[in-house]
Amino acid sequence: MSNAFHNGLALRCVQVADLIRQRIARGALAEGHQVPTLDALVRAFDVARVTVRQAIKLLAEEGLLSPQGRDTVVTRWQRQERFISGFTPLSELSSDYQDTRPEVVNIEQAAKAPSFLAHEAGRQAER
Repeated sequence: MSNAFHNGLALRCVQVADLIRQRIARGALAEGHQVPTLDALVRAFDVARVTVRQAIKLLAEEGLLSPQGRDTVVTRWQRQERFISGFTPLSELSSDYQDTRPEVVNIEQAAKAPSFLAHEAGRQAER
């Protein structure tokens, strides 16, 4: 087996699909270009033909690949942004922190004293 695979529980076809997806995301396989042949992918990933076929099927279902007879073409890549955007009015944010009082804490002392965390938890409960 290829060193690219983890010994986790994920199916080999899912792992192969993920590796191909990563190549598409990096631009190594560009939109409109042909994916290497089935035999080339079998050799590259050191897996069975059925595994590569299943991976291609998964990516085709996602809309990333388009099997066209003997060839498979990269159809698209939509970059997925991974961030969350939200809006909180300043008045609401300031009311959340109006009862807090900043304190200077020596991190080294706090790390050595496990009672510090219990002390802080008790102070939070008092508020």
